[in-house]
Amino acid sequence: MYDNLQKINLTNYLNRCCGGEKWISEGWLESLDKFVGILSDQNISVLKSKINDNLGLYQINDIVNEIMIACAYHPEANFVSEGTSSTYDLFDQNSDLKIEVKSLNEGADEQERHKKDTYCGVAALPMEKEAAKEKKDMEDAIRKKCREHLQKAVGQIAKKGKIYLVYDWNLLTSQNIGTKEDPRYTNTRRSPLSGEEVKNIIDKCTDEVVRVYTDVQVGVIFFGDLRHVVANSGV
Repeated sequence: MYDNLQKINLTNYLNRCCGGEKWISEGWLESLDKFVGILSDQNISVLKSKINDNLGLYQINDIVNEIMIACAYHPEANFVSEGTSSTYDLFDQNSDLKIEVKSLNEGADEQERHKKDTYCGVAALPMEKEAAKEKKDMEDAIRKKCREHLQKAVGQIAKKGKIYLVYDWNLLTSQNIGTKEDPRYTNTRRSPLSGEEVKNIIDKCTDEVVRVYTDVQVGVIFFGDLRHVVANSGV
């Protein structure tokens, strides 16, 4: 099962998302497996080089999101090899489009990347505070996270192309207690923000970007909706 996904080093990912070594059949994974099966040798080589055992769970999720975006919206795009921080993820020759895929989450990998700068991570927020203050602080943290992701992506596509933001509002707004070795997602704290409130924050941030950078397009999609699009992609 999922032989093509295993071919690009996603066996451990499948063990995690499918509940162990006895995998279940899921429509979005079946479509993704078929899509990978028709990729060129060059694209397969690029994906194999990107996915390795040194990556944490959320870093692998980021690459899976890239594959899902390609499957759903740009099936003839080429995957771009990792290079400098200015490298984008995909290039769609049909539309002459540079594409960068950003994942909005609160994974341990992301916290590690940003803990030495002024980045305001959602999970770093104190858990015991007045409800209204907690909600405002989380709104501010998501807004800053989103803006920084977008600004980095604008640079990666050289101010011309398309950015996709893939988010899961629960993983974004809940505190992560997992580690690279034991990647349990979150604790049981209820988020003060609804899914609609989170999306509204993200949408306003994307509106800011497209007003300033007229050659930049931004697509925002909830991870659950992206899975549905992939499952019905007709690959």
